[in-house]
Amino acid sequence: MILEPSVLFARVFRTQLCSNLEYSFDDDPTRHATMVAGGSGFPAQLREFAASLPFASKWEWAVRKFAAHVRPDAYLLRTDWQGDEPQAVTVYCRFPHEPDANAFRDAVAQARPMGWSGPSTEAVARVLGAAGPRGIAFRVNPAGMLRTSVYFKLGADRAGLQAATCHDLVRLCGFGEEVAEEIIQDVASLYSPGPVGVIGLDDGGEGIPGSLKFDPANVVLQQARALLVRKGVPALPLARVAHMAGLLRARWLSYMGIKYGSSGFAGWRAYYSYEPFRLPPAGSFRIVSERSPLPTLRLPHY
Repeated sequence: MILEPSVLFARVFRTQLCSNLEYSFDDDPTRHATMVAGGSGFPAQLREFAASLPFASKWEWAVRKFAAHVRPDAYLLRTDWQGDEPQAVTVYCRFPHEPDANAFRDAVAQARPMGWSGPSTEAVARVLGAAGPRGIAFRVNPAGMLRTSVYFKLGADRAGLQAATCHDLVRLCGFGEEVAEEIIQDVASLYSPGPVGVIGLDDGGEGIPGSLKFDPANVVLQQARALLVRKGVPALPLARVAHMAGLLRARWLSYMGIKYGSSGFAGWRAYYSYEPFRLPPAGSFRIVSERSPLPTLRLPHY
């Protein structure tokens, strides 16, 4: 008997759900996403969960072939939910070593029918000063649409991103210079001083990405809200971001996903990392001295 997806999800990933779970939200107030992490045994868990998703059979088979070839050293699974119904699943895989252009092509070839038709990863790595992509993500939705994303880890700090690097990257993506200026203005209000961390690109066509993505970490709630208000996000999604922060006792977002396309700002997602086993019982006290007591699930970036 095949269980309902939400029931099977809870059974397959019960250990992860008790240790580290990540919630995320976007501008659709009826939808949320969960993220769980895994190691070498994760493909087997993924295969068991995918058995409850009729739209995910080709996706799971392709991910399994990719994993057998590359042997990622860490995984994440994001499931987008509308109520108890999955609306999409995305698996993030971290490369053991950043692949060069040939190794990347060989790896992605294992994931057919998924592929990569965005910019050359070698060219992107050159612009960002990286050895190659640090991670890759494979996504499928109930319509059977497949999408690939790649992620690069940056050592540069925020000031470096705001200079020529951002313009060079936007130019490589085929977007206008005005998009680079918008990115520079937006990230200045979200990033704390220090390394940028990660930049991602969604698959597109003919060398042009579908979108360019940034994931600033530990974003103060007021700063996130100010940006979203400026972008015209309605009141209901904004209220839910604040409400979830209260429920999870979060003083900032674990990180915030913002993406840009050829016309500029193209979407956002607020992420909260949650570790149930670390939360004290109601009425008890706990002293926390670190700035970020709950580590995020931000693989494949790190």
